Amino acid sequence: MINNGVVFGRFQPLHKGHIEHILTAKSKCNHLYVGITNPDPSMTKEDKTNIERSKAKNNPFTYYERYQMIEKLLISNNIANAQFTIIPFPLHDQHLIKYYCPLDSNFYISIYEKWGVRKKEILEGYKLNVEVMYNYPEANRMISGSKIRENLLTNTSWIEDVPKTTLEVINKIDLVERFKEL
Repeated sequence: MINNGVVFGRFQPLHKGHIEHILTAKSKCNHLYVGITNPDPSMTKEDKTNIERSKAKNNPFTYYERYQMIEKLLISNNIANAQFTIIPFPLHDQHLIKYYCPLDSNFYISIYEKWGVRKKEILEGYKLNVEVMYNYPEANRMISGSKIRENLLTNTSWIEDVPKTTLEVINKIDLVERFKEL
């Protein structure tokens, strides 16, 4: 088992599809850094592969709210605080990544669509050690943050797509007001 691993995502919100990704990464290392991309608007950059990811309406949850979602998930899965660190993850700025996590870590990703391939290209371009844990066709993707956010806006069923720990965080937020702001 390697010492350090890094897994990252926007987690807008953290959903059941993320659980397998995060827990599999943790099973491969002693200490897991969980990176939150787009931690604030100043670090959000457009990427030609998926311009929608950078729009405010697609990033309704704050860094702190996503931090809570991840922390609650890990603790509920009996992972001790000493075994993980939640960090901002500036995917589009190679020079900043070194300030948040060890660069000799394994960087774990899953590929579901063109964006996953693009993440792999970005990390490999930084000369980081990338391990693809899952490579599924997009058609096999059962849950997505986009669909959950859409269902939140239209008051359509979404609760079954998020873990109980995410629901605890979301229930503290006035989502109607939040989406109006965006």
